Amino acid sequence: MTCALWQIQSYIYPFFNVGGGWGVHYDSTGLARLAVVFGIIILAAIILGRFFCGWVCPFGLYLDLMTRLRKALRIKRRNLSEKFNARFHQLVYIILALVIIISVVFGAQAIVGTQLVPGTQKGGFVWNYFSAPFCQVCPMKPLCILAYTGLDLMQTSWTIQTTTGQLYPLGFYLTSTNLIILALVTAAALFFRRSWCRICPLGALMAVFNRFLHSNGYQESD
Repeated sequence: MTCALWQIQSYIYPFFNVGGGWGVHYDSTGLARLAVVFGIIILAAIILGRFFCGWVCPFGLYLDLMTRLRKALRIKRRNLSEKFNARFHQLVYIILALVIIISVVFGAQAIVGTQLVPGTQKGGFVWNYFSAPFCQVCPMKPLCILAYTGLDLMQTSWTIQTTTGQLYPLGFYLTSTNLIILALVTAAALFFRRSWCRICPLGALMAVFNRFLHSNGYQESD
């Protein structure tokens, strides 16, 4: 259970030119792995359109469940104006750009041979805690961790301890930021259908290559 956005971040930093680490071993280069990920995303976007977002994305399922809960609780659905929705949707591309730029800055040592941020070396603070910057705020991560611990694939103690855990370089630990954002997105989903989809950077990445993308961005439906 992984995410293309996590792969993109990790293949830029810190896996750009390493052979192994954190329980994995790569024979290919970072550029080759990035090419594979982007190639799959481009093909999926062109051939399937928004199929992933509508039928595959697990967080989309979670938001749809919140929609069912809203209907069961008889909470009136709110709609954003088309003008506001179109402008708000542009935020997603800013988030996507920041994710990639930050990963490149962190991985500058491997990419261009110059360290731009202290602590990005192996064992440094950034390497330990911020190797996948978007994952530190992603609302899906708590649900992924819940699935892993629920299936007994990961020890619960690894996710809640205050010190570094066995999987901390991969971002597999809970943070207050993740939980707060998940709570906010969940609350918003009770009033606005698929609230997170409006600013999801993975959806934005697929939309860039989606030839069926509507000109006004995210489309409301119920």
